[in-house]
Amino acid sequence: MIDRSKLGVRGLVERYLVANMPGYLFRHFRRDVTVRDLANTYSAEDLVSLVVELDQLSHKTVEDLATAYAALTALGFHNADEVKRVIPRLGGVRSFRWLDQILQNVLDRMSVSTIKIQMPSTAAVHISGMPES
Repeated sequence: MIDRSKLGVRGLVERYLVANMPGYLFRHFRRDVTVRDLANTYSAEDLVSLVVELDQLSHKTVEDLATAYAALTALGFHNADEVKRVIPRLGGVRSFRWLDQILQNVLDRMSVSTIKIQMPSTAAVHISGMPES
């Protein structure tokens, strides 16, 4: 469980208050060190649990709203398979009007790249400055 009192979301609250579009909020939150710290400190499962917990509060503060969007944005720094596995837990969340758009931004920025390098088995690699054997 994440201790919300230790997250330090003051700067995020200010950004949230001036956001007029989910894309704006996502771009600025993604650049924020607090969001990166969330991603580095907590698993995707923990971040989703935090959003669910905040959704269940009967009275949400602006800090709660900013924290939820920060946790959603932080998912974008996690492994795509892990994130796709936990996203269904957000299906019952109804308190955050930009949840779907933020999640779409997260998923849009996740990509899997496969690079295949083929070399003939007789290929040799020479590193400059190294004696040849």
